[in-house]
Amino acid sequence: MKKMDRIEIDEDGIKALLGRFESNTLNDSDKQIIVLIVQAYFWIQSSLKEAKMSIKRLRNCFGFSNTEKRKNLSAASPSQAVLIEGEEDVLIEADESDAVQKPSQNLLDLSPFIDPDAQEDNLIKEPAKGHGRLSHEDYVGADVQEHAHESLSRGDPCPNGCGGKLYFFKPKIMVCLKGNSLVTATKHILEKLRCNLCSEIFTAFPANLSLKKYDETVKAQVAIAKFKMGLPNYRLEKWQDMIGVPLKDSTQWDLIKSLADDIEPVYLVMEKLAAQGELISHDDTPARILSCIKENKTRQPGERTGMFTTSIVSRVQNRLICLFYPGRKHSGENMSDLMAMRSPDWGPFLRMCDALNVNLKLKFLEILCLCLAHGRRKFYEIYEYFPGECGCVIDALALVYKYEAISKKEKMEPLKRLAYHQEKSAPILNALKDWMVKTFEEAQVEPNSSLGKAMQYMLKHWDGLTRFLQVPGALLDNNFVERTLKVQIMSRKNSLFYKTEPSAAISGKITSLIHTCFENKGNPLAYLVALQQNSARVSKSPESWLPWNYRETMEGLEEERAPPLAA
Repeated sequence: MKKMDRIEIDEDGIKALLGRFESNTLNDSDKQIIVLIVQAYFWIQSSLKEAKMSIKRLRNCFGFSNTEKRKNLSAASPSQAVLIEGEEDVLIEADESDAVQKPSQNLLDLSPFIDPDAQEDNLIKEPAKGHGRLSHEDYVGADVQEHAHESLSRGDPCPNGCGGKLYFFKPKIMVCLKGNSLVTATKHILEKLRCNLCSEIFTAFPANLSLKKYDETVKAQVAIAKFKMGLPNYRLEKWQDMIGVPLKDSTQWDLIKSLADDIEPVYLVMEKLAAQGELISHDDTPARILSCIKENKTRQPGERTGMFTTSIVSRVQNRLICLFYPGRKHSGENMSDLMAMRSPDWGPFLRMCDALNVNLKLKFLEILCLCLAHGRRKFYEIYEYFPGECGCVIDALALVYKYEAISKKEKMEPLKRLAYHQEKSAPILNALKDWMVKTFEEAQVEPNSSLGKAMQYMLKHWDGLTRFLQVPGALLDNNFVERTLKVQIMSRKNSLFYKTEPSAAISGKITSLIHTCFENKGNPLAYLVALQQNSARVSKSPESWLPWNYRETMEGLEEERAPPLAA
């Protein structure tokens, strides 16, 4: 609703108007003023509603929100309420005893599309016996010690005197946990002898003793603690002081910079590989860089002042590569830089992102997919004010996601998954689109309202939002990239900021290797240690030291070092 014109009337005029209203002697001027007052009243109502929704979105930005699940919605669902015609904010609770509920004329009926096999109860896997308990096989990083029986061995007679003999049986396995600090220290006291004649000093130096002050594991532990677990350097410094093994935060950063030099060749190879991916997703989250914040104070109006951390996830031959870019560039610019490394021989790739203009302006040899969860979120945020219409959209998309869950559960191949969604999800989405178009055509929703804008967003970007109905392997949403961004968000909430752009770049490189190793089921600690111990080999052939093939490379080195077998 557009803003109303100002009504020029004073207090005496209002009293006179009320008097003529009571005496039923209104003139044409009075009627015009009353019409304007009624229109102004409804404009104020609409404006307050929009203001409340804007405040709610603002609160969500600061973490005052639950997960976007249907059960967290505060208002009643459309199946439990009937909308009073013409009063979209008034709900009448339906009595459970009512056999028939009066449906609203402007709501979408989803009952024809509900498949009993796709109900949520059928998708929930029953927990196995002992669910929640950890097996000894889960402790893959534990040291293993085998203990023989102290007095008995295989083949001995039974101590019970039954005449039987003992044989090996399934051993009993017990896992014993021991607390330890992140960084420990060993103090080596080396004996020194001095000749009383020539004054030569002879120092003890045991064989196979490494006297590095900072072991490779220290650099790896500090980097993982900061960039994966979000533990600030100063907090680790306090912890180390408490246990009597000091490690200053400035020293920690020197170790991190040294580690960044060792991993640089692998990072560059990983970046080039990511550019050749068949499916690439990207998104942003805000960042804080002190040097950039200082620069912003002296920048001219119109100059860039934003700071972001971009996450780009690329799928290359069933391998995931996660890249992080903190700095002034947004995800579209970082994506353009990455695509400059793409070989022209490769065909189009699937690109998943949200529908921001800076993302849509990019033009690659691509098949653009847009995030369906972003479209759903716009209805979720205003559900409290338009429960009927928003409930239709949310419930329709819930059915689509349940069919997606079935495709994952059955591990469908891309072509089979595409055919399955075309059979199950396409009719739902087509009905949803027709319903939204009809809602606009019949003027049942104000185009400039929050509900109208949410519907326009869906309709405007419909092809990109439903790309999974057209292309094999296309994703429904960008949720995986948003989950990877939580690594940076956790670091931002704990460490608060980067000092300079170069330090932010170092953070992005190390986090990229750690998270890529983690997503490919590797051990980031063992991986970073291996890169440091073989830094000379890594610089010569970094393609052999990627998170998914470095173990084979190390096994080959061990075979080369092994002595030849005797003839």
